[in-house]
Amino acid sequence: MLQDFFQHSLRRAFPLLPLMVLAVSWVSSAHAVPVPGQGTWETTLHARDIDHDGVTDAYYDSALNITWLANASPLGVASWEDTNAWIAAYSIGGFSDWRLPFMPGPVNGRFWNREFSWDGSTDNSYNNSRTEMGHLFYLTLGNLAPCGLGSDPNIPHDCINQWPNGRPEMNTGPFEGLHLGPSDYSYWANSPIGYGGIDSNGYQFVCVFCDNTISLGAHFMVVRNGDVQASAVPEPDTLAMALVGSLAAVAISARRRRTAGS
Repeated sequence: MLQDFFQHSLRRAFPLLPLMVLAVSWVSSAHAVPVPGQGTWETTLHARDIDHDGVTDAYYDSALNITWLANASPLGVASWEDTNAWIAAYSIGGFSDWRLPFMPGPVNGRFWNREFSWDGSTDNSYNNSRTEMGHLFYLTLGNLAPCGLGSDPNIPHDCINQWPNGRPEMNTGPFEGLHLGPSDYSYWANSPIGYGGIDSNGYQFVCVFCDNTISLGAHFMVVRNGDVQASAVPEPDTLAMALVGSLAAVAISARRRRTAGS
């Protein structure tokens, strides 16, 4: 717990720390894998083959009504600028309205609170499932924070339901490249005041006084609103072929009517 306390103390002092992919492993290790029966992912994540090539490209999240790209790390570690440029240029199956996972306004509804908490009562905290990535981490994938609700953030040994033997097996569900392993991986997220992030242990933060051009690197997941299967828009070529087919059908029908009347 001294390592955990040191890590959390650093986070409280330096809120950008979670964005840095640390080379040092704080805890002993287990590789993240799909864990059947943990969380709701087997019933709320629905595979989508957007470009119809027989490969799953995304998962529709029926709990949040959003669609996640299947590849949770399209560029590996990337800066804020490169991340947003990649998303702005990305298109698949006629869909180009992709974005970063969104973090809503302050937890308290009034101002951003950067104090650390275990229970999600502040904006820099664990056990926060009100954001899209927090919901994915804690509810959809059923992962746990290092300490449970009721733990005192100011007392390093007051940890409720702490991880046995360092950490549990972390569930990645069906995603490719979702890093929830022993190192401190971080993922970009968008907040109303700029950017935020969530790390591989479920810690979320917002950056209140930061410059968005900062070049710190992080992984990123990509989402869009709604279900690609329900709201799919035909590709231009497909639409043109359908129009030609419809015109041909009208012409054949008209010719038959003329033949029948002569």
